[in-house]
Amino acid sequence: MHTTKTCSFGIANSIESPTCRARELVLTAWTGTLPSQQTVFVPCASSLRRTRPLSQMRMRKQRLELINPLGLHARAAAKLVDVCQGFASSISLRDPVSDKVVDGKSIMNLLLLGAPCGTELTVVCEGEDEEAALQAVSELINAGFYELDDPA
Repeated sequence: MHTTKTCSFGIANSIESPTCRARELVLTAWTGTLPSQQTVFVPCASSLRRTRPLSQMRMRKQRLELINPLGLHARAAAKLVDVCQGFASSISLRDPVSDKVVDGKSIMNLLLLGAPCGTELTVVCEGEDEEAALQAVSELINAGFYELDDPA
């Protein structure tokens, strides 16, 4: 796939290599009126290998309520990070009340969310294993982070 976009500073080409599926951004800029050119290759964030085409990927989301008495505290956040890091998909959690969106793979972001018991969070998974990721995260949250029988 090859597309060309004209910019105010030159031409930017997006090239997708069929052999390695890596995309590179080729930036060609001219200096003054001289015919000299500079070409810079920058790997895109989406250059990771995919097992499914982009057309088959779609975002999965589900609204879940925190039912454990202490909410999303340090131990629960650590369990959530462990589950999320096992997947290649990006996993984010959104608190609709405060409108905060955090990365599910970052314990600091989860702790800063400050979600107490009863908070309804929207879990959003996007990537090649999004279905399995959403199922694992929802099982953990619906089980109260397996802390309901623990004496907190």
